[in-house]
Amino acid sequence: MKHKIRINGEVKELDCEFGSGILDKNGKEIFEGDKVTYIDWVDGDEWQSEGVMEIYDLEFIIRDRSGVELYPFAIKNLEIVGRVND
Repeated sequence: MKHKIRINGEVKELDCEFGSGILDKNGKEIFEGDKVTYIDWVDGDEWQSEGVMEIYDLEFIIRDRSGVELYPFAIKNLEIVGRVND
């Protein structure tokens, strides 16, 4: 992912991913662009879903396959399963 930063007034572009500070169920930090699985509940039924960690409006979110934005701190059993470019 490309990000712009300003260091001492000079704007530079970096190709990097930001760490979210959120750990998956195995203790690994989830980074921007990581694919994750998680447990979701619909009408009392539990099912596994998949999404991608993104930065949107300066917040980390997980965007699921249908485009719904979820807040990762409210989701349990997050697990990194790959990268968005895999």
